[in-house]
Amino acid sequence: MEEAVKARWASLAEKLILINKKPNTRSNKAKLKEELEQINKYYAHTLVIIEQLDEALQPKYLTLIRTAVGEIKTAINHRLETRQRLSFKTVAWLITCLVTKRVKMATPLELLKTLPALIPEYDGNSTKLNRTVAALRAAKTIITDTNKAMAIQLILSRFDGKAKLAVGDNPASVDDIIKTLELKCRQVIAPETIVAKLNATKQAGDATKYIEQVEKLTVELEQAYISNSIPTAVAEKMAVQAGVKALASGVKNAETKILLKAGQFHTMASAVEKVLENENQGTTSVLSFR
Repeated sequence: MEEAVKARWASLAEKLILINKKPNTRSNKAKLKEELEQINKYYAHTLVIIEQLDEALQPKYLTLIRTAVGEIKTAINHRLETRQRLSFKTVAWLITCLVTKRVKMATPLELLKTLPALIPEYDGNSTKLNRTVAALRAAKTIITDTNKAMAIQLILSRFDGKAKLAVGDNPASVDDIIKTLELKCRQVIAPETIVAKLNATKQAGDATKYIEQVEKLTVELEQAYISNSIPTAVAEKMAVQAGVKALASGVKNAETKILLKAGQFHTMASAVEKVLENENQGTTSVLSFR
C-alpha cells in the first residue's frame, strides 16, 4: 500500500512538470479546467489509500500529497488567469512593424489578426485592468485615422460585463476607452483593509482551506501595495510578513503557532509547508473522511 502512495506522489510530480511545460493556448486552458476537476477526485481517492497505511506513516504521506496537489492547483489557476500567449507569427509581425516603423501600414486583415490576439478578453475585473490597459496602449501603435473605426470595434468585441457597459458602443478613441476603464473599473483597496481581513481569518476546520484563504488574501495584499506605488519586491516582502503573521495567529495547532512565530519565512510557500508538517489536528480530520 505504501508503494501505491509513492507511485501516486510520483505521478503528481510528473503531472506538475507537464503542466508547466504546456504552452498557454486556448485549447490547453480548456484541458486545464478538466484537469482541475480530475485532480480533486484523484486527491480524495489518494486520501482513502493513505488511511489504510500504518498510522506512523500517514502524516508523512499526507503532507507530500497535499503539497503536490496544492502546487498543481496553483500552477493550473495561474495559467487559467494568465492571458493567452500570442502566436510566434503574430509576435514576429508586431516586432517587424515596430522596428521598421511600418506600423501605419497595418491593413484591415492585419488588424483582424493582431488586435484580438493582443488584447485580452476583459469583463471589468479590477485585478486584470493593468494588463488590459497595457495591451490597449500597445495597440495604439498600429492604429491610424484610417483604421481607427474598425480598430475600436475590434477592441469593443473583447469587452464584456462591466467593461462593456462602462465603455459603451461609440467611444471616440482608444485613449477614451482607457480613461473610462481607469475611472470605472479601477478599484484601489487600502492595504489596511486586507490586513484586517487577514488578521480576522481563523482556522475553523480543515487546514488546507484555511491556508488557501490566507494565501489568497496575501496575494491581494501584495497587489494593493503595488497599486499604492510600493515597489514590487518591497510589496511582496511586506505581504509575506503579514501573511505569516496571520497564519501564526489563526492556525489551531499550538506547536505550529510557536514555529511560525519563531521562524524566518521569506515566502508564503515555506510558511505553508511548516503548517502542513505540524497540523496534526488537520491530518486527523482529513483522514477520517470517507
